[in-house]
Amino acid sequence: MFNDIYASILLFKIAYILFILSIFSYYDIKYRDIPDKYVWISLSISIVLFALSVFYYFNKYVEILVIGYIVLSLLLSTGLFTIMYFYGLIGKADVFIVSEIALLFPFIDVYDVVFYKSNIFLNLPPIIPIILYSTLLSLVIGSFKTLFISVKYRKLLPKELSLCRKILLAIIGRPVRIRDFLEMKHYYPLTILEIRDNVVEKKYRFVFNVEEEDYSVYQDKYRELIKSGYVNDDEIIWVTYGVPFLVPLLFGFMLFMSIGDYPLLELFGK
Repeated sequence: MFNDIYASILLFKIAYILFILSIFSYYDIKYRDIPDKYVWISLSISIVLFALSVFYYFNKYVEILVIGYIVLSLLLSTGLFTIMYFYGLIGKADVFIVSEIALLFPFIDVYDVVFYKSNIFLNLPPIIPIILYSTLLSLVIGSFKTLFISVKYRKLLPKELSLCRKILLAIIGRPVRIRDFLEMKHYYPLTILEIRDNVVEKKYRFVFNVEEEDYSVYQDKYRELIKSGYVNDDEIIWVTYGVPFLVPLLFGFMLFMSIGDYPLLELFGK
């Protein structure tokens, strides 16, 4: 009876995270922001489901094994992504969502409902293959985008940048005319123009925090530069929409539910 109840909880957790990732991916793509209230509500529900799951784990599995998996899952999710957040590499919502996945699936029980199961006693903490698959998908998408940008806009890549920086610029950005940027929503400039001694200095940046910046502030600055005659609205600058991680995370989770950690176990040896 207890096992049947938890089986229903497990299936609910899977359906729940797919729903949450789908909704949050929509917000991430369309608005580059997720309302805080939705994030906190989602996290609260995940914590409740985590508590129910832990109660079941402690009644069925060895406690030290359960604790080990939970600690490792949280370190590799909340711990790692928090560090990345403070370095401005990801958004705050990414930290919360990855933490939710780790809370919902901290143990190996989810492998029981994975479509393609590997015949091994102890599997990897689910968060490991989920993050790796999501990252791999991000890299694949980024590679195609980089190739497209590099071929189509190769003449617009700044000649003063090193090859590595040109590649990085092609990965995260795209060239647009200033007048087009002024009409865009949720795009942030990678080309920063500063006035020093009445001379326009052009710099490029590759890291910034979306949550601490307002793209409209940069649009106002560019309007002022145009009005003052320092730049022409026909000039080319590089901008970015950011690199949404929630969409790859959604498909990474779906991939995990299909093949589990089988490819990783085959790659590194069982």
